[in-house]
Amino acid sequence: MSFAPPFYDNDRNASVKVNIDKTVVIKPEEWEPEPVDLEKGDTIFIGFQVLGDVPIDLFVMNESNFRNYEDGETFYSYVEPRVLEATSVESNKFEAPVDGKYYIVFDNTSKERGNASPDGNSVEVHYTINSGGWGCLWWFIGGIGLGLIICLGIWKYKA
Repeated sequence: MSFAPPFYDNDRNASVKVNIDKTVVIKPEEWEPEPVDLEKGDTIFIGFQVLGDVPIDLFVMNESNFRNYEDGETFYSYVEPRVLEATSVESNKFEAPVDGKYYIVFDNTSKERGNASPDGNSVEVHYTINSGGWGCLWWFIGGIGLGLIICLGIWKYKA
């Protein structure tokens, strides 16, 4: 199951190679970090589905904020892709503001870092983190073109 869209609006992403598709079990009061290296302007799409009804939080942060997060200190998470108390997200877009390592964190804690309420339950989460380039877009455009050619051929044949 993939949550991310098949093509992207930023030509720069042709150089980004992120294609993560995992299912993990996150114990209560724990989190699952997924590190990705991005350059300024690179775009990724994040999606997840909790296989159950326990909500989780999603944070995207740079390396120094991730260290603060791990240490239980105050941290900054990018607002745009942040999600609190959710059981699914179809596709959240994140564009890197600067070059560096970023952490996508799926949080199953009830601490002040987020709002998830694990209630002592582990949670199984399927997530995808994807980037792409114009290659997928050309397949999409080609499919539309082929469909038009077939439709025009049928119309001409009937006329």
